[in-house]
Amino acid sequence: MAAIVTILTLIISLKGGYGTKDITNFDKICLILALVAILPWLLVKSVLWSVILATLIDLIAFFPTMRKTWHAPRSESLGSMYVDAVKHSLSIFSMGSYSLINVIYPASVLITKFIIIGEIEFLRKFKKAKVQ
Repeated sequence: MAAIVTILTLIISLKGGYGTKDITNFDKICLILALVAILPWLLVKSVLWSVILATLIDLIAFFPTMRKTWHAPRSESLGSMYVDAVKHSLSIFSMGSYSLINVIYPASVLITKFIIIGEIEFLRKFKKAKVQ
């Protein structure tokens, strides 16, 4: 379900003109690193290494969002970040058993969501206070 929502968000941002065009070299490097990390993920036979590589790919893809948010803290939906954090929290708490394999990905996404929420909240307050 998360993959479907992500793909729909991508399509809407490309077709609806909601995406930004300020793609930097840093963004391109992150994209290349994420794509390069897909190859070992596809080739590895270990479930643990597959999860670690998928998590690494997701973490690399997180950096351009942080960069964009730093420059435009109101460009990201704070509400969707909170909903996503709740979603990943619930997925962790709903697990029947815990292991590195089934916790590492949702935990890393949850941590990155907390980081971006903190960044958005801080910058919105800081930039608002700075303007006044």
